[in-house]
Amino acid sequence: MDSRTREMEPAYAQLARQLRDAVEAGRYNDGVRLPTEAELAEQHG
Repeated sequence: MDSRTREMEPAYAQLARQLRDAVEAGRYNDGVRLPTEAELAEQHG
């Protein structure tokens, strides 16, 4: 995905992609919960 496409991508889709990438990269081990909606809002504004 090029930078222009990412700029036009809705915020929810950007966040979903970032979470998916983090899971695939092993940032979240098995059994570890993902951040809550409130935590994500704080992290991403």
